Amino acid sequence: MSTILLVTPNEKNRGSFREYLLLEGYQVLEAASDEEALAIWQEQRPEMLIVDASLPGGGAMRVLKTVRAQSAKALIIMLSSRQTEANEEQEIEAFNEKVDDYIARPISVRVLLKRIQRRIEQQYEMGEVIALGHLTISHAAYQAWWRREALALTSKEFELLWTLAKSRDRVLTRSQLLDSVWGYDYIGDERVVDAHIKNLRHKLPVNVIRTVKGRGYTLSQELCFEENEKENGDADL
Repeated sequence: MSTILLVTPNEKNRGSFREYLLLEGYQVLEAASDEEALAIWQEQRPEMLIVDASLPGGGAMRVLKTVRAQSAKALIIMLSSRQTEANEEQEIEAFNEKVDDYIARPISVRVLLKRIQRRIEQQYEMGEVIALGHLTISHAAYQAWWRREALALTSKEFELLWTLAKSRDRVLTRSQLLDSVWGYDYIGDERVVDAHIKNLRHKLPVNVIRTVKGRGYTLSQELCFEENEKENGDADL
């Protein structure tokens, strides 16, 4: 479960965006100043910071420089001030200090949520974690979550889900799934795959596994994201 620290002096924006993040299942921390943000960072080390460039007195760059000096892995997104002549120089400075993303206002909340989600996915994909919309799978923890709720999977169900997620939107035959999950030396009925897929589907809140008749199975990346489109608003920050 990802924790996001939202840093902005604008209480209205902070409250509005907090609600959207909570709906997406993130844990949210809040700070109104650079001093408050750095105190929270030192104590709780959230995975991501969203920093408003309008923090007074160069506070946004102070947060960026301090956090980046202590962590190369922390994800940092900076939101620009409303369009000003200084924005270009500010953006260049932010990237020089290794900000992960710099987003110019105005921006739709829906778009910003997608940008956040993609940044988290990219970080996960560099390790043993796959994040697709509401579905997160950690091979290191040998656990899968839907909307941050743990799924009670058997080892074979987990390996099937992991294999399908790695090859998302590509059809895998029963033979390929047998080789990957049961091993090349497995001798038995291929229909064991069907039985485990059926059980796995029962445990997933949304059936993201599609049967392609005559070919095999595929995990639909689109279905993992589908509910987000229905729930997110379209306000601007």
